[in-house]
Amino acid sequence: MRTRSAQLSHCGVAVDLGATRTRIHIRGEGVVVDEPSLTAVDTKSRALVAVGEAARHMQDRTPGNVIVRCPISDGMIQDTELAKAMVEEFLKPVTGRWHRTFGSVVASSLPHGAGPVARAALEATLREAGFRRCVIVDTPVAAATGAGLPVRAPGAVLIMLCGTATTQVAVLSMGHVVTSVDTAFGARNIDHAIEAFIRHMFGITSTGTVLHDLYRRLAVAPADGQIPVTGIDAISGLPRTVPVDTADLHRVIQGPYALLRDSVGRALRRCPPDLVADLADRGLTVMGGAAFLPGLTQALRDDTGVPVHTAPDPAHCVIDGLGMMIESRSAAHAKDAAPDFVPETTGLEAETTM
Repeated sequence: MRTRSAQLSHCGVAVDLGATRTRIHIRGEGVVVDEPSLTAVDTKSRALVAVGEAARHMQDRTPGNVIVRCPISDGMIQDTELAKAMVEEFLKPVTGRWHRTFGSVVASSLPHGAGPVARAALEATLREAGFRRCVIVDTPVAAATGAGLPVRAPGAVLIMLCGTATTQVAVLSMGHVVTSVDTAFGARNIDHAIEAFIRHMFGITSTGTVLHDLYRRLAVAPADGQIPVTGIDAISGLPRTVPVDTADLHRVIQGPYALLRDSVGRALRRCPPDLVADLADRGLTVMGGAAFLPGLTQALRDDTGVPVHTAPDPAHCVIDGLGMMIESRSAAHAKDAAPDFVPETTGLEAETTM
């Protein structure tokens, strides 16, 4: 089954359920929700305590009966009940506007190649959150559209979607995903590598907040400089700050990057020669929440030999693409700006064209 762009024009809402953040776009208003994909749950009463930013602030600070969980992993829903509750909470401030104006048709996305179980989980989540019909788009197509890449062009477009736990490399041509390769690499791999290095060298344990700040400083630090890192001393249990050489940090993260080099090579080997020739000039576009990992684009340039670019707003490419697809336009404008997006649609009552 193929989804036509006309079906996407019926959608009034787009939902990007990511492992790191959930974003919701309402037609005519833009992105109205951009929150962490987190839920805080009371394990005794099974009551939902908080979602989004409020739940993030509770991480590592909750009593024993409250746990903070992410119901989404690898771009797919792992806990339908929690995901439904999270989406419902996010939609509460805007439910009247979108439901009254646009009805209950929603666009969302799944990684290319996601199976029927993942589709059923997404459908169930959105149905229980109040939607009746669902148009499901391939995430690489949505992301490439949101990045402003020539999705409809007959030549090849090579993208890399870097997430929290997985990365998908995809080649697109004429609105279709020609091939894709999934790799068990994400921002967590870098977190774990640096955590292990600092623990081994200095005997301290760092938190996720410290690591995210470390990445920001590492991106602008001189190659021969040092970065102070604060953590908990393994022996005393007290906070301790140590100076870490930036050269050592760059060396530590190069190992996990090798996984991405291999995934790009596998994707290119699966492509017809003419499409590979197109990519020699167009290169690779990196997007996703982990696109700004320090040294990533340079490592990919060195390892693959093709030009590597970072999308202008890599973390928002998927929701921006879904938003472009659902925005109301004239038929001619819609044809130019929102092509016959490939995705397969399924639906709660999916509208499909054979």
